[in-house]
Amino acid sequence: DPGMSVVVTRSGDPPRVPLERIAKLVATLAPSLIRDRTGEGLDVKDKRFKPYSRGYMLAKTAAGRNAGVNLTVTNGLVGSVAAVSVVVTEQGFTIVIAPGAGTSAAVRFVGGVAKNTGERSPTHSVLGAIHHYGRGRMPARPWLALSPKDMESLMRQLLDAGIAIPLRGRS
Repeated sequence: DPGMSVVVTRSGDPPRVPLERIAKLVATLAPSLIRDRTGEGLDVKDKRFKPYSRGYMLAKTAAGRNAGVNLTVTNGLVGSVAAVSVVVTEQGFTIVIAPGAGTSAAVRFVGGVAKNTGERSPTHSVLGAIHHYGRGRMPARPWLALSPKDMESLMRQLLDAGIAIPLRGRS
């Protein structure tokens, strides 16, 4: 399944705050940062997503929807992003963040109206990979990782929570 990991290792003096507490807070904050940024139409480099195809964009706007790309027609995919695994060791912690295994209603834009087809979309994890890496004519729209601004926000929120320790992280 596609997903991303937040890996944090200690550097310098041991933290004054237990790593379990830090990991729990990061596991809560990181998915919401990804959901919020994606909902704003920004990729993992804080750039606008590649646009939808002309036909899809016209159908979407005819249905009264914003033509911007934010991967949230039903909000099932983006809304399902969560921390699915947290592993804490003496050296640091790893958090795996991924879309859920569920599915959303398949939606088509017909005659200016978004209609539920009665079918289900691929699982959110598969749909997430399709959007992230692209497929066929659909361009890659990388979304499932912490962007530079997400990392800044995460560090700021950790500081606000009284957690000021030297960390090295990657997503």
